[in-house]
Amino acid sequence: MIQQKPRPRLIGVLYLTLAILAGWSYFAVVTPAAAGLQADISVSTLRLGLLAMVVVQIIDLLIAFLLYQLMLPAGRLLAGGMMGLRLLYVIAHIVPLVGLFSALFPTVELASLQERFAAYDAGFTLSLGIFGLHLIVLGVLIFRSTFLPSLLGLGLIAAGLAYGADTLALTLYADYTVHAATIQLFVGSIAALGEITFLLWILFAGVKTFAWRAQLQDA
Repeated sequence: MIQQKPRPRLIGVLYLTLAILAGWSYFAVVTPAAAGLQADISVSTLRLGLLAMVVVQIIDLLIAFLLYQLMLPAGRLLAGGMMGLRLLYVIAHIVPLVGLFSALFPTVELASLQERFAAYDAGFTLSLGIFGLHLIVLGVLIFRSTFLPSLLGLGLIAAGLAYGADTLALTLYADYTVHAATIQLFVGSIAALGEITFLLWILFAGVKTFAWRAQLQDA
C-alpha cells in the first residue's frame, strides 16, 4: 500500500546528498583515474570514492520509489515508467561500476586500472541517456500536475534532452573526444539549471499538499 503522503523534502535531502557524493567521487577518483593519474590517488581516497559510488546507487533507488509516490497523482502509468527508467539507469550504472572494485587490490597493474576507469566513465556517460529519458518523463508528470510549477517540468525536460543529446553525440559523433569539453559544458549547464532548480524547489518550497491529495483522488 502506497502511503498517501508526499515526501518532497526527503527527496530533496536525498538528491542533495547524492549530488555531493556523486560529484566528489567522480571528480576526485573517476576523472583522474581515467586520465591515467591513478598513481596520484591515495588508497584511502580510492576506497572512499568507491564506497560513495555504491551509496549513490542506493540513494538513487530510494529516490526512484519516492518520486513514484510523489508523482503518482499526475498519472499512474507515467509515474511507473518514470520509476522504471530510473531503476534501469541504476542497473546500467552498476554494471560498469562492478569492474572498478579490482582497484581495491594492490596487485592490479596501473594500465589495467586506467582502462577500467575509462570504461566506467564511458559507460556512465552512455547511461545518462537513460537518465535523460527519466527526467523527460518526470518533467511531463510535473507539467501535468497541479501541485508543482510547470516551469520545473520544462526545466527537467530540457535537462533530459541535453543528456540524451550528449549520449547520442558520444555514440554517433566520431570527433566527440575532440569537442568533449565544450559539449559537456553545454550539457552540464542546461542539466544543472533544470536539476538544481527542481532540487531547491522541493527542498524548500515542497508541494501543495491539498492539491496533491485532490489530484490523487482523481488519478
